[in-house]
Amino acid sequence: SELIDLALAALRNRDFAEAQKACHRILTDRPDQPAAWHLLGVSALEVGDSAAAIRALRRAVALRRARPEYHLTLGRAYREAGRFEEALETLRQARELAPDSPEILIQLAAVQMALGRVDEAKETSLLGSHLLLRKKAMRLRLRLAMLRVPVAALLRSLSTPRCSYAVAAALERSRILARYDELSAATASCRQAVDMAPDYAPACTALGRLMLQAGDVEGALTYLKKASDRAPEDAPTLMEYAQALLTSSRWD
Repeated sequence: SELIDLALAALRNRDFAEAQKACHRILTDRPDQPAAWHLLGVSALEVGDSAAAIRALRRAVALRRARPEYHLTLGRAYREAGRFEEALETLRQARELAPDSPEILIQLAAVQMALGRVDEAKETSLLGSHLLLRKKAMRLRLRLAMLRVPVAALLRSLSTPRCSYAVAAALERSRILARYDELSAATASCRQAVDMAPDYAPACTALGRLMLQAGDVEGALTYLKKASDRAPEDAPTLMEYAQALLTSSRWD
């Protein structure tokens, strides 16, 4: 246990040589210690040795098949080695063990994309982002509960929608759809965020950018101006507004 703690501390400090040394010391006496094999694999992965990582992580999975995080790390190692089919199968096994893990879904989406399964990747990525946002919201509520803060009252008292899960989810969904060139769906999702929080500058900026991409300069101007009015200190938004203004009929 002391050596495991030492390996974990070394990993947190990014001292991968020390982490590997601690793992090897454990495995010399206890070659069937799955946590040590897993940490050894993580250390190897962090220094770019995917072959060594795969060897260690396969051993960890063989010793503890019920641990989804072991499958997840092995899937990541296969992915970084370019072994996408093996990564896909390993991450599917991880998902069976932990179907609501956003980390697994995000890795799985990256592998699906690498294999050209764009529709599957898009669906998996959206679900992963949704679960990640929900997980963050639950952590926030837990922290507030530990501080004995009345959550509902606190959220009602906030004047900014920055903490709104629904707004954040709509913006994240829009960002992912835009990444896959689904501009129409991305714009619709972004509009939902703006409808829920019409004075939220990041939502207005995001919608303005999407409208610019779609060639709707006048519409983009409306939202970029609104964003710059709400957050005049945001230089990138002001620059985008100025560029849109230069290309619009309002400049004539």
